[in-house]
Amino acid sequence: MSLDAAVPDDRETALLAEIGQLREQLAAAEHASQKGAGRLRLLLDSAVDHAVVTTDLDGLVTLWSEGAQRTFGWTEADMLGQTVATFFTPEDRQAGVPQAEMRCALRDGRSADERWHQRKDGFRFWASGELTPLRDEAGAAQGFVKVLRDRTGQRNVAEKQRADAEFLRSILASSSDCIKVLDFDGKLAFMTEGGQRVMEVSDFNAIRGCPWTDFWHGEGNAAARAALKAAKAGGTGHFQGPANTMAGNPRYWDVQVTPILGADGRPERLLSVSRDITAMRDAERAVRESEARWHGLFERLREGLILGELVRDADGRTVDWRYLDVNPAWEEMVGIPREEAVGRTIREVIPGIEAEWVDETTMAKGTSTKAVPAKAKAAKPSKGNAAPAAMPAKPAEPHAAKPAAPVTVTLKHLAAGISEQHGLPKAQAEAVLAGVFEAVAARLKAGERVRIGGFGLIEVKDRPARIGRNPATGEVIQIAASRKLAFRVAKELKAAI
Repeated sequence: MSLDAAVPDDRETALLAEIGQLREQLAAAEHASQKGAGRLRLLLDSAVDHAVVTTDLDGLVTLWSEGAQRTFGWTEADMLGQTVATFFTPEDRQAGVPQAEMRCALRDGRSADERWHQRKDGFRFWASGELTPLRDEAGAAQGFVKVLRDRTGQRNVAEKQRADAEFLRSILASSSDCIKVLDFDGKLAFMTEGGQRVMEVSDFNAIRGCPWTDFWHGEGNAAARAALKAAKAGGTGHFQGPANTMAGNPRYWDVQVTPILGADGRPERLLSVSRDITAMRDAERAVRESEARWHGLFERLREGLILGELVRDADGRTVDWRYLDVNPAWEEMVGIPREEAVGRTIREVIPGIEAEWVDETTMAKGTSTKAVPAKAKAAKPSKGNAAPAAMPAKPAEPHAAKPAAPVTVTLKHLAAGISEQHGLPKAQAEAVLAGVFEAVAARLKAGERVRIGGFGLIEVKDRPARIGRNPATGEVIQIAASRKLAFRVAKELKAAI
């Protein structure tokens, strides 16, 4: 950003006019009487915001105004007869900038002077002005006049604005959202670098000025028009819908359109922010499909099954558990309609039930295999009888024998055991286990933790990049970011094995 861009045109015009007037007055002073020269000196000294300096053709100071003293710190007595190079920076003096300015002024009639200068105390400031030649009536150059102002404050403001703009640009460029500015008619005026990347735009100029709503089709087009209308009225438009990238790849977007207000407080332009939610939507659909498959198997199984959750007291002890769902086989076996069980605890469904039937350890070790009579919902189950909802029965003592060597058991082995124990077709048992596996995998992929009662907690842990040491050499190394699957064994499973 140049300084000119940070200073209003009318102020620059006024400055140039002042410089021109001063130059004309100084030129006239060469031919004025002593009285006129005195009046001119008073005029120059009254322009305290401007440093006015005149020199001979060698650049030696012949006049040093009050404004020059305030700007540079040297008095006129200090500077008369001294070279103007005194207030240039050392690097500019070494580069011959003062001499180059005088040559330019003689050749072109003026030389712009916009650079760092140096005060008497060594402090640097940014000055803006010009150097022009002083000529006699015959047009012969007699010297130079230099008029400048301290513009450090304005330059700092301009630099801050430039830095802020660059910082904002870098933020927008790094965002994966497609951020666009639309004119009030809804035509594309701007798109961030990140937006062009996610929308796979190779040349924004090819779509600049296109109606934004044309990128949406069918119901999406109607939703986009409604969002645009809401933003133009000063509100916020929001919708979700499909739209292809410029490369033709289908994406699903979450879109928000808001007004950009003008100086009068009314919507002047529109801001559209589109977020690609394709992956999240696909994951949600996969979870729904997996849950639907699992629930279908849950409903079709001949074995009575329930889905429940533990109820704990303030100290974390299990005091009850709640039915979340039951399958038709359980309803038939227990004689309790689903609507009377789901959402209620076992103590509510079967008042007076013995504590052993809600004990977390008991629930984790073994299951009931006998059906409960239809009157079970009003009866108090006794030890040894089957508990409602395939409740765990008292566990058998663990077998004393241990295998001679570790045995690897696969899902097929587990399915075969379930098939044999419960009289299910082997394919159906395998499908149940596969459904459980898919449901767990989908939940983990969605960033959720999966707790399986009596078994343990499974979760995905992300470890950020970090600094470590090579265990072999002790050398400091950069350890890359990683992701691992963590499993925390439940205490019931530890006790069981």
